[in-house]
Amino acid sequence: SGLETVTFAEGSLLESIGISAFNACSGLETVVIDSANVYAAATSTSSDVAGGLLEYATIAYVLRTVVDAGANAYLNGSNFTRSEGTGELGEYYVFTRN
Repeated sequence: SGLETVTFAEGSLLESIGISAFNACSGLETVVIDSANVYAAATSTSSDVAGGLLEYATIAYVLRTVVDAGANAYLNGSNFTRSEGTGELGEYYVFTRN
């Protein structure tokens, strides 16, 4: 698909993402997560988990306050490497797919 980047804003009222919502989004490589709900839900690449949000993602930017306040074993595990954002991305952790 043509979708390459998706951003979930801080303070979003989004509570869940439907099954397979991003299933056909093979071009979705960059994900920006400012929402604690989305961060908590994105726990695998499966299409039935957060709609497959991380299935094709090669990089995810997650707001530091969201990461520090919550838990996500998938992003913080062996699937992605976490680094510090710099410059304009200083408020984010950067997760790069291994």
